[in-house]
This record gives sequence, C-alpha cells and structure tokens, in this order.
Amino acid sequence: MDVVRLRKLARKSVFWFGKYEGVSVQQIIDLNKWTYLRWVYFNCGEVTFMDEILKEILVPDDMRIDKPGTHPELHEILREKLAKNLHFKTRAHIDKVKRIQRQHKEISSRRKELASKAVMQACNLHRIKD
Repeated sequence: MDVVRLRKLARKSVFWFGKYEGVSVQQIIDLNKWTYLRWVYFNCGEVTFMDEILKEILVPDDMRIDKPGTHPELHEILREKLAKNLHFKTRAHIDKVKRIQRQHKEISSRRKELASKAVMQACNLHRIKD
C-alpha cells in the first residue's frame, strides 16, 4: 500500500531539500526568489503552498494543479507569460545580467582548463629541463 504524502507549506515552513535547505518560505519570499517557489510548486509532486502564498508568488487560480502531481510545462508557460508583462527596461536588465553571467562562466571554465593537472605537470617538466 502506497502512502501519499503531501506537504502544504506555510510561511514559517522550512525547506528540507534543494539549494535553500534549512531556509523558511518567508525568507525565500523576502529574497524575491518567487521563481524558485513556483518551480518547486510545479515540479515537486509532494509539495504545495498555502493559497495566500500562491497568490503572492503569482500563481493564478486557473494554473493551479492537483496535488500530489507535477506539471513542469505549466511552469514554463507561466514564466513566459510573466516575462512578457515585464517592463522593457527590466527585461533589458535581466538580459544584460544573464549575458554577464554567461561570460563569467566561460572565463572560469577557461581558467580551469589552463589550470588542469596535465597543464601544470607539463609546465613543471619544462621548468626542470631548463
């Protein structure tokens, strides 16, 4: 017999998984991480939130799903819908931040390649021969 577990989180509830493990729902809201909370709602079948929290993180009544269950596609639809409603300056800022983050990621991956063990060994061997 399968036991269906469903957790309905309130503001004081603390996450027991993910990158915000040990952090309360209210703290995540205060950090403006609404996208993460929406992701949890649509992708974690055993987790839901109180109705007031769902309203606050902008999950409309017509996009609510039956729990336990998931609907990742609906999350993407809602994300695109909310992105269209953003002011053009806000969208431009978000695009700029993403571009900068992508550049930093590329730079750090190049640094890791240059500092790989094989490269460092080759440099050391070259120094010894000279």
